[in-house]
This record gives sequence, structure tokens and C-alpha cells, in this order.
Amino acid sequence: MTEHAHTSTPLWRNTLAARPGLDPHAGERERLRTSYTELRRKAGVLLEENARSMPDFTVHDISHVDALWETADLVCGDEVTLNPAEAYVLGCAFVLHDAAMGAAAYGTTVPEALGERRWHDLVSLAHYEREGCWPDREELDAPSAEIAEACVATAIRETHAEQAKRLVDQPWRTSAGNEIFLIEEVQLREWYGPLIGELAASHWWPVDRLAGEFRHPIGSLPWQPSEWIIEPLRLACILRLADATQVDSRRAPSYLFSLRRPRGVSREHWRFQEHISRPYRKGDRVTYSSLRPFPPQDATAWWLALEYLRGIDRELKAVDALLHDLGRDRLAARAVAGVDSPERFAELFRAQDWRPIDASVKVSDIPALVGTLGGQQLYGDEPEVALRELIQNAQDAVLARQTLQPDFPLGRVEIRLTRTDGDWFLEVRDYGTGHGRGHVGPRAARLRHQRLECHERPQPAPRAGRRRFPAQRPFRYRLLLRLPPR
Repeated sequence: MTEHAHTSTPLWRNTLAARPGLDPHAGERERLRTSYTELRRKAGVLLEENARSMPDFTVHDISHVDALWETADLVCGDEVTLNPAEAYVLGCAFVLHDAAMGAAAYGTTVPEALGERRWHDLVSLAHYEREGCWPDREELDAPSAEIAEACVATAIRETHAEQAKRLVDQPWRTSAGNEIFLIEEVQLREWYGPLIGELAASHWWPVDRLAGEFRHPIGSLPWQPSEWIIEPLRLACILRLADATQVDSRRAPSYLFSLRRPRGVSREHWRFQEHISRPYRKGDRVTYSSLRPFPPQDATAWWLALEYLRGIDRELKAVDALLHDLGRDRLAARAVAGVDSPERFAELFRAQDWRPIDASVKVSDIPALVGTLGGQQLYGDEPEVALRELIQNAQDAVLARQTLQPDFPLGRVEIRLTRTDGDWFLEVRDYGTGHGRGHVGPRAARLRHQRLECHERPQPAPRAGRRRFPAQRPFRYRLLLRLPPR
């Protein structure tokens, strides 16, 4: 986008732009416009500094911020209109949402901002991933440059949304000791700052959290027209989808790719994004297409593009479902075109000299699969072996928790055999470490809907590992089994 291209978007022109002729709210509009312009100027410097510490990331500079005004128009269409106050708050959230995607935004080193415990967790896991063993104390305190770099990148990804929330009130000191704030006007910072920070952070939250956090409208400020009411939930949805859909070659310029030479998965992200043309909307479908075909050597990038755009499709559908269920005005964009199958996707993202085929595993008969891979095939005619496994896993969980919390009082494993409605149930229960509800629930749901999918393996408890916890099983799955009568 050209410099200040956001000022040509309908969203800007209809809200914050100066209007020709008589404008009864010209002063109020100018006050908001001036504040946003100053914020954008300062944040542009911060975003450029961030890129120095995270060169493998795709573009997150001020051009990405400006493009969000464009994609906000794309997802809103004519279905939703904003007033100047809403446009100002949304624009500020645009600026801040990724402003912590680099070390410069933390005001200190990333390890210090993260805290020793969490930093050591990341180092432990990164070392385990690369070396197959836990680090000793020296390796924990002084990791290799490669491991430290990977941990910084992981830490920034995990914390950038919450750190963005703090940037509204975070001062930077000049050489003369003066404080500089991104939003300089005190009244606007105090009035709108908390909401802007929450909105900026919300793009990283689960969709279901939005309704609870942004439940009520916010009235206009005393010097504004009474109809300038802010609907935070609507703004959170627009920000989320504008950010999600802003994927095209502007995020991964070819020349910048040649200069930075990103590695690993980051390289594949660059490769597929530099192929993508600017999205457009046809009906309620957002359509992406490739500027040139993908040769065989870019097949990985092609599949990553499909998976990435399927993620955008899920975001659009989740937000639409949320707004529909709450009886709120729905946005114009509600799905991504062509991501239903590799064959349809190949019509928009051409594959050159190769043919994409969906070879993912699909299971139509889960009971038969379980019978083949488990049960008697796994344990023979000795069901007590399965019980032994459950007890051993439970013991590991308890020992891990006692390692983390030496004073934990419930260090025990409980085994119960009960009969309910003629059926016998065996339950092995422990009070140790384990997966949270959010980790287990979606996987259980996938099995329940007759699908078997491959997911990342669960990570071992890091602090237990770096304290040399003597686990008998490196990973655990704790299940409630219903045993048939013999």
C-alpha cells in the first residue's frame, strides 16, 4: 500500500476524514483524527524496530496496520457502519494489536519480561526438542544462541497480545528523562486506553470469550454527539477478522524474502503468502487466488496455504455464528471460497506439474480401529496389563506434581470398581498433573464425531523435567474405561 493509503478506504472516509462543506462535528472528528495520526506515526517506529529482532516473521509493520482498514471494509461490507468514536478505537487497536511482535515493545529483555520460571520452561522444552534430554543447570542459565532465539520467538508469539494491552500506558523515556506515550493526549488515553488495550489483546483470544468480555455498549464522551456509542463486541469481531483475512503478497514481499532468508516453517509461510493476490468478497465468501502456480518444490507451501486459509474460514464462521446466536448485526464476510477440498482449492491456487491429492486418514469405523490397535491385540488376554498401565501413568502424574509442589497434600492414586445399572466400571483416579479441559475436550469431540486426526504430541511437564523427575512414561493419557463383562 502507498503511504497513508488507509485514508482512501471507505471506513476512514466515512468516519474520521475531514468532510467538505459544513460539518457540525468537525472539531470532534479532528481531535480523534489527530490523535490517531500521531499514534500511527510513533507506532510505525516501534514496528520497524520489532522487525529487527524477529526477521523470520512475515511483515507486521505499519503497512499491515494500514491494510486492516481495507480488510475491515472487506469483512463489513454494507452490513455494518461505524461512527467516528468506534473508528478511532478500532484504528488504535489496529495499530497496537501486533505492536508487541518484537523485543522493542517489552521495554526490557524478553526473558526478564517473561520471568525466570516461564523462560526456563521454554528453554527446557526447546532443549528437549533438539537434544532429546533435559538441560543441566548451566545449559538452562546459558542456552545456545539457537535455542535462545527459538525461545524468544515462542515467548513473543505467546505474550504479544497481552503485552499489546500494556502498551497504551507504557512510557518510553527520552535521553532527557521525559516520558513519551503512544497516545499522547491524556484524556483520550485514560478514557479509551483500557478498551483499546483489551481489543488489541482480544485478537488472540478464543472466539467464545468475546461475548463475555465485551458484553455492554459504551456511551459517548461528554464532548461528543450522544449517538457516538461504541459497541465493543462488534469492534472485537471486526478487528479479529480484518487481521485474519489480511493475507496477501504485501505481507511477504519477494525482495524482503531474499534479504531476510527466513528458515523452517517461517520460510514456507513466506513462500505461500508471496503468491497470494489481494482478497475480494463475492457474496459472503472471501476469495483468495495465487499470482502464479506452485511448482513441485513449493508443494509444502501449497498445502500450508490451504490449511492457513481453512483457519481463516473457521474464524469467519465462528464469528458469524457468535453474532447470529447473540442476535447482533452479522458481518458481510462469513466464509472463504474454495477451501472445502484440495481439488477446489487448486482452481484458485494452481499446482504446476503435480496434482494435490487428499491423503489424510479417515476412519469410518472407530470401534473396529480400537479393536485392531488396542484391547486384545495390544494386551492379549490379560486385561490386568491395561490396569497396570493406568496405575503407572497415575503414579507418574502424582510424582510429577509432588516434584512441582512438594507440599501438595493429595499425593495418592485411587482405584475404584463400581457397578451401575448392571455395568461394571473401573476408575483409576489421580491428583497429579495432566491435560486441561481445553486440551482434552476438542480431541474427545473429534473422536466422538467419527474422525481420527493427528495432533501435536503432548509436551512433558517442563519444570518436572528440569528437576530430573524420574517418569516411567514420558507422556500420559488418562482415560475412563467401560469394561465389558467377561
